[in-house]
Amino acid sequence: MYKGAFCDALCLRYGWTPPHLPTHCVCGSNKSIEHALNCKCGGFPSLRHNELRDITADLLTEICPDVQVEPTLQALS
Repeated sequence: MYKGAFCDALCLRYGWTPPHLPTHCVCGSNKSIEHALNCKCGGFPSLRHNELRDITADLLTEICPDVQVEPTLQALS
C-alpha cells in the first residue's frame, strides 16, 4: 500500500475526512465519503470488487493451480 492509500485508509478507519477529497463527483453530486465508496461512476466499488477477486484467485491457486481471472471487457466504441 502506498503512502496516499495508507493515509486514506487511516482516515476512513477513524472517521476523518481524507485530505484532498474532491468536492464533486464525476456524476455531478456532492462528494462525501459514503458517496465515494458507493458511487458507480467513481470506480471505488469496482476497485474493491477487483481487489477481493484477485485475493481470492491468489488463495485458490494454492489449491488448484489452473485458476484464472476473467479478462476485463473492452469498451464498445
